[in-house]
Amino acid sequence: MVLSVDPVPPAVPAPGCATCALAAERERYCRRTHDHSAAADFRVEIRSHPHDEPQAMLPRERP
Repeated sequence: MVLSVDPVPPAVPAPGCATCALAAERERYCRRTHDHSAAADFRVEIRSHPHDEPQAMLPRERP
């Protein structure tokens, strides 16, 4: 196994997403306090947080 010496870049939160902004703030805090495991968890959360509209929308009105 080869580990990189370069630090992992922070994840980029989606513009206007409060969840991503909070996760990015926590990720920065964890990096500053050297809790790299928790920082990685927040990067994963930011990268996998859904922002797209669902493909199939149910009608709002009853038939």
